[in-house]
Amino acid sequence: MAACELPGDEGPASGGPAGFLDDRAAGALTVDHEAVVRFQGDWSEVTTVAPIYAGGRLRLEYDPSRLPWCRATYNGMPAWGITARWKALPGGVIRDAPLAANGAWMQAVIQVPEDATALEVWFVNTDRQGCRQVDSDFEANYRFETTLPSPPVDLVFGPDWTEEARGTLRQGGIARIRYAPQRLTACRATDDGARAWNILASWRFAPGGQTGSVSLYEGDFFGGDAAIRQPLVPIPEDATSVSFWFANADRTGCQAWDSDYGRNYTFPIAPRDGALRVGWAGDFDFVWFHRDPAWHRGDVDPVWYFDSMGGAEVATSVEVQVWAPGITDRAYGSNDEARQAAEAFLRAEAVTDAIPGAVEGFGTVPLAFQRKQGNNFVYAFSLVSLRRAVARDGLYRYYVRFSADEGSSWLTAGRDGDRMRRLVLARTQECGLFPDHPPEGCPVDRVVQWAGDLGRIATHACTFSMGVPDPVTFYKSGLGHDCMALTVDVYVPGVTDAGGNPEAILAEVETDVGFSGGPLATPARYRLAFQGKEGNNHRFAWWVQEHVGRADRGDYRYRFRISANGGKTWYVLGRQSGPADPTWRTLRIRNDSSDGDPVSVCDGVWRFDGPTNVFSACMDYETPPSYDARYCEFWANALGRGSMSHNGASASWIEAWIRVGPVEGTPRNVGLWVRARGDQGPSEAFVLGREVEPGYWFTGYTHARTIPGQGGWSQTVEAFAFFMDVQRPGGEMVRLWQSRQGTNWTVEENFREPGFVKGIGVGQIEYCVESAPVLQPKHACVP
Repeated sequence: MAACELPGDEGPASGGPAGFLDDRAAGALTVDHEAVVRFQGDWSEVTTVAPIYAGGRLRLEYDPSRLPWCRATYNGMPAWGITARWKALPGGVIRDAPLAANGAWMQAVIQVPEDATALEVWFVNTDRQGCRQVDSDFEANYRFETTLPSPPVDLVFGPDWTEEARGTLRQGGIARIRYAPQRLTACRATDDGARAWNILASWRFAPGGQTGSVSLYEGDFFGGDAAIRQPLVPIPEDATSVSFWFANADRTGCQAWDSDYGRNYTFPIAPRDGALRVGWAGDFDFVWFHRDPAWHRGDVDPVWYFDSMGGAEVATSVEVQVWAPGITDRAYGSNDEARQAAEAFLRAEAVTDAIPGAVEGFGTVPLAFQRKQGNNFVYAFSLVSLRRAVARDGLYRYYVRFSADEGSSWLTAGRDGDRMRRLVLARTQECGLFPDHPPEGCPVDRVVQWAGDLGRIATHACTFSMGVPDPVTFYKSGLGHDCMALTVDVYVPGVTDAGGNPEAILAEVETDVGFSGGPLATPARYRLAFQGKEGNNHRFAWWVQEHVGRADRGDYRYRFRISANGGKTWYVLGRQSGPADPTWRTLRIRNDSSDGDPVSVCDGVWRFDGPTNVFSACMDYETPPSYDARYCEFWANALGRGSMSHNGASASWIEAWIRVGPVEGTPRNVGLWVRARGDQGPSEAFVLGREVEPGYWFTGYTHARTIPGQGGWSQTVEAFAFFMDVQRPGGEMVRLWQSRQGTNWTVEENFREPGFVKGIGVGQIEYCVESAPVLQPKHACVP
């Protein structure tokens, strides 16, 4: 990044930009910046260094292979040349700039007039024999818009060790360094009375990493501090911040630094175009700080803080997000850079009637920047800090507002006319202060409206899957490296859908599995652990590792029960669905995967050895829990659809060739799931494949068949997906899916384009093209 200097600006370091404005009004601004445009041999024109400043320089880099005709020689020497012809708009005079060789390129540098709004460039190749060839974009000429330099923003590094930007730095703009040399006085050697030292200013832009440096003294070795320059620094179009540091060195080798103790001086940079504005604010989140990580309770209204919480080391706050185009949605190198941008460009306040003030009688409290989250900034409103200023217990109103123009205009959130969000401040929990949605512990006749969606947390990665087989099996061999938990989701209106405290819900498991021996004579009850919020529900888990490790091998029974009114009534969830299910589910504890009861799962299971060789099959294990294949464990390598006909017999089918990648455990089966519809209605099939070579499986599904003398049948394949059953090292079985996250694929979408057709004598197989949707996992996994 080149530096640029404003001629004639000899004002002191603490002065304003008036000299620049006068020069600009006179149209005499010249900047020391060189843009580069490259005219490449493939007939493309690329601006490699931008912008092209009016008053700056433009280097033209030209590939001579674009004009190859005129190449006369004289006495063995080249007698030809290429000239760049150009003119400034509007109304400029045509000028010539001969190109000089520079390696494989030819180049020329032109000075862009200060009043130019655009440039037109074309090239002429001539030689001594009168040959002439022109590169002019078919006489339209190559047009490049120029950028008029904006008034520079002074970055003042004062003698009192203060730093400030006097204005807003913007992308594509210019910064002017006004540095007080009194900040660096350590290294000041002289030579016969002349200055033998200098101060070097350096900078780095983020996130692009553009760097540069410039000496603050040039020439005039006897002028002392008065000879210091005030260089201009062009700001890149992608910059979000810039950091400066300074070094003082002299001829003796002495060196001193001014870099804020190595942190450097960082200034945020605003977008180039238009006024800054706040586009949106919302997503309120009630946050409790009493453990790590903080407990984010979601959108709660009213929120609260009680003085009694302080004894339990609990603090509460309200977080809110804001989106300001060009500010919050930019990339920042660190949270500190984002914080600096927030402090420079945005004002954020909470407005509340808890304290008096000038906003319709409401007071204001600054919001504290927390972090960048997605395309938004997150701010926090501390209720603990507010409570220190409010002595009276009560229910109060509040909303938040944001401004990007120093408070000239505001965008509000949490207010709709006279209706605002609410907060309660009190010495202790005063339930009477809450008109609705009181905190836990306040007497409310809550009802568990629903519980269900049993799930499982398993495998070494502690992955979650919805659905629990009955019976469910855990292996002692998996202890120490596999997670073992069963989960249940619970919905209680006014609690789970309003950020309520999960401790207001009693969630238990009734079971006859204990911590030693076999089944208990009388079932015990164990409290479930809160796992988190899932939509409008709370999820609770029963972690069974200790039971599996200490109880005997055997079969046990269990069921969940939930209460939201302190145990007065219970929602019991067993094997059936319903709020009062007296049945029990079965939990099996086994030593390892070889220690199992004989199992045969045959319903809907088939094996495919070819379109006319399909037969029913069984699996010697229970249907395992399902998970998405997220780590390239397997993928479809090819998908075909085939048809054949011979002597009155015919068949139509789909087939798939599946590659198995690295997987934790041993694949037991790889196959195809199909949902089809025929004369007998819809049906599903799990078709097991066969391993044709290590790690390569073949499977398929015949959906139409005619047999002479026996009639035939036909189905339409509505959807399909692939599965792989894997036995983990600990013995647990899991089913991994390639199903496009459960949306599955259709035959039609994968054969919209004609594919490769393979003849098979009495028929053919058409294989889908590589761009087909079903092969996208393959392209994501295979380099």
